[in-house]
Amino acid sequence: MQKPILPRAWHTVSNLEAAETLTQPRKLHYLMPFIGQERTVSDVASMLEVSPHRMLYQVRRLVRLELLEVVREVTRAGRAVRWYRAVADGFFVPFALTDAQTPAQLAQRLLDESRQVLEKQVGRAWMTAGSDLGSWGINVYCTPEGQVNTSLVPAPTPEVPRAFFDALLESASPAVWDSAFALALDRENAKALQRELSELTERYRKREQPGPPTHLIRLAMAPLDR
Repeated sequence: MQKPILPRAWHTVSNLEAAETLTQPRKLHYLMPFIGQERTVSDVASMLEVSPHRMLYQVRRLVRLELLEVVREVTRAGRAVRWYRAVADGFFVPFALTDAQTPAQLAQRLLDESRQVLEKQVGRAWMTAGSDLGSWGINVYCTPEGQVNTSLVPAPTPEVPRAFFDALLESASPAVWDSAFALALDRENAKALQRELSELTERYRKREQPGPPTHLIRLAMAPLDR
C-alpha cells in the first residue's frame, strides 16, 4: 500500500478531545514526533522511551482523533509495517475549544510550561559547567553601562570576576546560556533587534541534524510598560 504524500497545510481542529491533545503537553508528547515526519510505532516508542504497546495505544488514539494517519505500508518478514504521519504540518486550536478564561491566560499557561522545562535543563547544565569553580552564591553587580544585574554563579574572584561566564564558552562546557536584561532602545533599534533574533533562529534551524532535538532554546523580548 502506497499513499501519495500531498502538501500539508494548517489543520484547524474542531473536536474537543483533539484540542485537548494539542494543548496538554503530556498528550501532545506522543504526536510531536509525527509532525512533518513519517515514522513507525517502534521508532517513536524508542525515541520517547516507552513500550511499543503503550505507543501503539497512543497511535490508535491519535488516528481516531484524525490527528494522525497511515501514509504507507511496507512488508517486512511477511508482516506489514505501517508508517504514520500527522495529518498536517501545523495545527490551529480555536480559543473556544480550550478551558482558559482569556487568551492572556492561555498565553501565560503556554509560557509557564516551556519555562518549567527550560529552567530545569538550564539549572542542570549550569551546575555542571561550574562544578569545579568553587561554592555557589548570588552575585549582584553593576555593569559598565550602569545596569545592576544578579546571577547565580560560583564565587567570583577579584582577579577574574567573569571566570564562570568565560568557562561557559569553553568547548568542554555544556552549550547553555541564560541572561535577562533591560535595554533602552528607540523603536528603530528595538525592531532591528527583533528581526535579528528571528534571523538567528532561522539560521540555526537550517543547521539541524536528523534525529530528536538536543537543545531547548527560547528567545524572548517585550516592550516595558511606561
